[in-house]
Amino acid sequence: MPPTAPPPAIETNLPAPSTKWQVFSISTHIAIDAPPSVVWDALLDFPAYSAWNPFVSSQVVASADGKWAPLAEQTPKEGLGLVMRVHIPPLEEPLGLEGGKRNGKKVAKHQMSYETITAVDEERWRVAWKQAFLPGWLLDAERWQVLSVLPASQEAGEGGQSTYRGERTYYETREVFSGPLAYVVRVLYAKGLQAGFEAHARALKGLVEASERRAGGHLE
Repeated sequence: MPPTAPPPAIETNLPAPSTKWQVFSISTHIAIDAPPSVVWDALLDFPAYSAWNPFVSSQVVASADGKWAPLAEQTPKEGLGLVMRVHIPPLEEPLGLEGGKRNGKKVAKHQMSYETITAVDEERWRVAWKQAFLPGWLLDAERWQVLSVLPASQEAGEGGQSTYRGERTYYETREVFSGPLAYVVRVLYAKGLQAGFEAHARALKGLVEASERRAGGHLE
């Protein structure tokens, strides 16, 4: 899989993997022309995922008692559950606000994933969750998404004009898989997961940068 290697001047914000016995990992990264605080808010706004995310069309904070009941308060916190509808490979475009349907028809080809939130660190812009449906000895999979500050862009846009001035964000994500079942997951889903992570990153960039343009953060 492509390495999650930050630019030379940026130190990765990803923590070391919690396991030394990983079978494989999925990762990607992207620069976003928006402040980390704006990207962070979009990343944790789970109810809005269906409107923009082609990889995870539904992500619901749920009870941690094994019943996976949706909670009225959708603020992610460590120890709570997550119920996710994941598309592997990702959709060509997000579902939109209708969520599970497009043009009145249900969208097929999705997997349900049941996770436990393991980290929500707003000070360091880190959030993580790991699969909780199967025993950890059989399949351990933890995904991190982290943000770092990039210096303001000095690069010229189209026509030689600078298109953005302001604080920028470096987004990184990685999921490490271990356990016997990870070998099966690698064969069946690694390629689609990689495509999903990349589609998620591109869509997040597009969403937040469009918001910045509307707010006047870009120079036209």
